[in-house]
Amino acid sequence: MKYLIAVFISLVHSIRHVIDLEICRKEMIRYLKKSINLSLCYVDFLDSTKIRNAPRAGEAAFLCCAYDVVTDWRGFNEKQYFVFKKILLSIVNSEVAEIALSLYKKEKDELLCDDGLERGEVALKFITVLTGMEERFRERTDFAKLGRILQIGDDVLDYEDDLRNNELNCLASPRKWDYLKLVASEITDDGIKKLFPHGKIIKKVLFQVKKKAERMLKEKENKDSC
Repeated sequence: MKYLIAVFISLVHSIRHVIDLEICRKEMIRYLKKSINLSLCYVDFLDSTKIRNAPRAGEAAFLCCAYDVVTDWRGFNEKQYFVFKKILLSIVNSEVAEIALSLYKKEKDELLCDDGLERGEVALKFITVLTGMEERFRERTDFAKLGRILQIGDDVLDYEDDLRNNELNCLASPRKWDYLKLVASEITDDGIKKLFPHGKIIKKVLFQVKKKAERMLKEKENKDSC
């Protein structure tokens, strides 16, 4: 039920703001797919007893999708920034909105640390604050480290597309192989159960990241040995 609620909410917002975000026909499938996939993952940040927060997971998914549209897809277009800000403030309070807006400004000015991995910690804070899970995650783990690992994971999955579209990706840096080794070693079954005890979708996604990272490392090893 949590998944259905979150997907429904993310789709309602996504469709409502299609015109605002100037989503064209060729972008529609990618746009809606991203919103749905994020909502399924963000539900897994919730405790099983937090079904009432499932709509918040859907809102977080849509807003993170919209953020990607105005940054990566629109190249930090000033008009789209104000559109995003208006949408953001119509859904969350000013304190939560400032988390996303501060990240936008920092990313636009190319002031992000650690090859852009700082985005991960900020995104994690945005999601967990919005879903009421920030304190729980800070009790369970090193919050900053988790945010960075999740961002590396996102960059691993989007690696080829990001390079093709000239978008920020930590694997484009000289530390690429260190980042791949980190996610390959840190993503474990026990670790996922501790952080996401009721996670189903996110477990599959994270192990997909681990598998791809290990494959990329193996390919490098084979190439170096030739």
